Amino acid sequence: MKKLNNLLLFFFVLIFLMSCTSTKFLSPETEVVPLQSLADEGDTILLIDATKESELVKSLLGDDIGSRAKEITLEIIPKNDDYPLKDFDYNAVVEGDFPYFTTNFALTHFSDYTKVLEDSKAYYKNDTTEVGVIHKNMVGASSTSYLDLVDVVDSKLVNVDSLTAIEMYDANFALYSIKPKTLFDFGLGLNSSMISHFDSILFLINEGDENTMSLDAQFEVDSESNASTLERLIKSGYTASLKKAGAKLDFSLLKLMFSRNNNVVNIIEMPLSEEQVALLKDTINSSSVGL
Repeated sequence: MKKLNNLLLFFFVLIFLMSCTSTKFLSPETEVVPLQSLADEGDTILLIDATKESELVKSLLGDDIGSRAKEITLEIIPKNDDYPLKDFDYNAVVEGDFPYFTTNFALTHFSDYTKVLEDSKAYYKNDTTEVGVIHKNMVGASSTSYLDLVDVVDSKLVNVDSLTAIEMYDANFALYSIKPKTLFDFGLGLNSSMISHFDSILFLINEGDENTMSLDAQFEVDSESNASTLERLIKSGYTASLKKAGAKLDFSLLKLMFSRNNNVVNIIEMPLSEEQVALLKDTINSSSVGL
């Protein structure tokens, strides 16, 4: 967590040194966006819509920074398979109103960072973090290699199809992983044994009526048998939480909320409790760029 907190100072000072504005951003409907290239087997992509979650972002990064950020993409790279995920490296891309020249100029004013010129590319580093301007309106940071991050973003690899990317961009929060080794604990009752059978997972978390949050999820599992087990596990965990809260069970609604199609398990508009939302935001706080 300490290595990520270094970025907070970076973005805080940066915002006061920038005066130009520019509003053209990437769209998954017409272009390859960073999350599509960053998604790699075993890693987890976490996407935050900084406009929909402006209060959260502003509370963590400050009003000025939060008002300029648009999308935050974080690639979480586990260092081991322990569940829940705690030890990781990361790559981050922040899309927003970050003009190229003024942002680079701002970076020169950080005494904690040393400028590096390598392969005709300039970036800045300290003991734990490497940061730089990938392109106009796009700032990158890495705990391992900024240049590798730039190469991946510029590769325009499509590891996530455009329809999924569009769904992720439309959500308040989104999470995607291909053959995950481990995951954060999102309060769904998952365990390491079950996670090892996932071919891919997709979480879309949106705000509903009266400031409530709901989860749409898709789990692609390696067999129909394991998919059936997963469906029962998640459904039983959810019904147990309802009983504990003294809520009345609506079995017709549960049937619509949880479904399985061969080896794919779907969750549709599952209401998240206040505890689950708090857990989600704690996860973001501990894993993303100072958020």
